[in-house]
Amino acid sequence: PLAALTASESVIYGRFGYGVASVKREWSLRREGTELLRPPLATGRIRMISAEEATKVLPDLYARAIRRIPGAVSRSEAGWGAWFADFDEERGGASPLFFAVHEGGGYVAWRRRGEAVLVVHELHAVDDEVEAALFRFVLDIDLVTEVRARRRPVDERLPWRLADPRRLVVEREVDDLYVRVVDPAAARLDLDHADRRLGAGRTAEGQVDHATQDDPAAHQGHHQSLLGPGQPRRAGHRPAGHDAGGVLGDLLGQRPTPLGLQPFDESGDAVGVPAHTHGPEGVVP
Repeated sequence: PLAALTASESVIYGRFGYGVASVKREWSLRREGTELLRPPLATGRIRMISAEEATKVLPDLYARAIRRIPGAVSRSEAGWGAWFADFDEERGGASPLFFAVHEGGGYVAWRRRGEAVLVVHELHAVDDEVEAALFRFVLDIDLVTEVRARRRPVDERLPWRLADPRRLVVEREVDDLYVRVVDPAAARLDLDHADRRLGAGRTAEGQVDHATQDDPAAHQGHHQSLLGPGQPRRAGHRPAGHDAGGVLGDLLGQRPTPLGLQPFDESGDAVGVPAHTHGPEGVVP
């Protein structure tokens, strides 16, 4: 029911019904003086592994870890092949990838820019404590004075684990995944399934109420609303360059945005705009 892509140019895809569904972040952290509020509780060793071993163990760890991340994208065998290729021109002057795995279920891949700068290429774990242990491992690597990370979620947990959260400096945020709702009726079913999953996991605002027309075919005229419990409705207008599919794409990510969800009649005029809640970044899987 959904189509998803990453965009080389952000201004193109709104006209085709796509909306921004997730945002990625880059940050930096000076190592000196950086302390965690408490040691991670995860048990088990962290060990470095070769690139060859990484090709065998990382795909399974990734598949397990992304189950707790709304909007995470699975990787095919071909996708992993491209990920591990590690072409020189994609390193930005940094080293080849290094890898380490945690016995509790997680891994980190990183590069070095000289001796002083370590760049976290990817870090995933099955729970918060393993994730924290992997970050602690990275911060303890010899000769590193600065840790940088790319493609990190905006709800990164690391700042809340630091004794001084201000030490983590957000360098950049940019749109990542774009989504178009191809079949709203089928998407509704997937969202109901996601509600059941998120209800037992990560959700700060509670369940999202997906109120639709009684007739699923009515999405041709009026689109479903995505509202948090007790959220008021408000009037609004249709922003230029976005159709209803694109707005739904924005809201499937529960991304704070001024667009709102806009139901339209068959003439294309806005009927009204319900407000939406602030929720976790990323497309609901």
